[in-house]
Amino acid sequence: NILAKFCDAFSSMVEGKNEDISTIELSGGAHIHYIFQSIFVKSLEGVDPCEDVTDEDTRMAIKNATGPRSALFVPEVPFEVLVHRQIRLLDPSLQCADFICEGLVKMIQLCLCNELQQFPTLRRSMDEVIVKFILDGLKPAQDMIAHIIEMEADYINTSHPSFIGGSKAIVQAHLQVRTARLPAMVVRRDGDADGPQDSERTRKSHALLGRTTGVNGIITEQIQQGVRPAAGAERPGSSGSGSTSFWGSIFTSSEDRKHSSARDSSVNKSYASATPYLEHSFSSIQLKELPLVPSESHSEQEDLEITFTKLLLQSYYNIVKKNVEDFIPKAIIRFLV
Repeated sequence: NILAKFCDAFSSMVEGKNEDISTIELSGGAHIHYIFQSIFVKSLEGVDPCEDVTDEDTRMAIKNATGPRSALFVPEVPFEVLVHRQIRLLDPSLQCADFICEGLVKMIQLCLCNELQQFPTLRRSMDEVIVKFILDGLKPAQDMIAHIIEMEADYINTSHPSFIGGSKAIVQAHLQVRTARLPAMVVRRDGDADGPQDSERTRKSHALLGRTTGVNGIITEQIQQGVRPAAGAERPGSSGSGSTSFWGSIFTSSEDRKHSSARDSSVNKSYASATPYLEHSFSSIQLKELPLVPSESHSEQEDLEITFTKLLLQSYYNIVKKNVEDFIPKAIIRFLV
């Protein structure tokens, strides 16, 4: 008789049909509903899946997924990686089960009738057995909750009817990027009144060519432009063609030929000493060491890819959130309540 009264009182409290309804606080099934809707569901609704994912994180994930080539389309790998990172709903789901378990234990204490006061040993035994029964149901409820979260993470169903899809996402991404860049385009257009100026690269090139002045001023304009003369080309200071040199050697004296030979030898030595300097000057251009992180400035294409990936992430997270909000309370009611 005492056990039957306890069972009836507990069932009535869960269903909200008990005679002694509290006007001070929530109890019974109303307390369970409050935990599900006002604590668990409200907490999930307040989570922004893109809050912990910065634009730079998304940009780096997209770049790493493209490999050594430029991607023709936005790769799916960054979206899947970010979705797996954001489906971290196991802890709040397990915490919800713990809250329900604590609420059931309190309900047991309220349902123990006054008649058990006459049998303290029976009351203590009933308390231990019922609490153990509830705790035994907590373990399978936790296992089921873990399976639900794992199922959501194991299979990313992009064919879900509520998923935004690629075509809709790309249209919205174009619209958002265009709207965001419109003020910057207006400012840039207003700032184009200044005249063109030489770039830093042009100034460096002029400075480099300006430093290539040879020894004794014998460097020709062709050499200054970065073109080395051929090995058989005529040296500065040489006189005319081969035939002219031949007739000159006949009609000049031996003393004049000695002076001319000495002058040509001096010019050749000066040119030979200037040539290594030119080679060193033009080979002194060194590539800078590449950083592991690209520049912070985003191109329009990168902004489009980032926005597109975040739209997919937001859409699919909403699907997972709705599934969790539906299945977790069902699992707790099935195995625990």
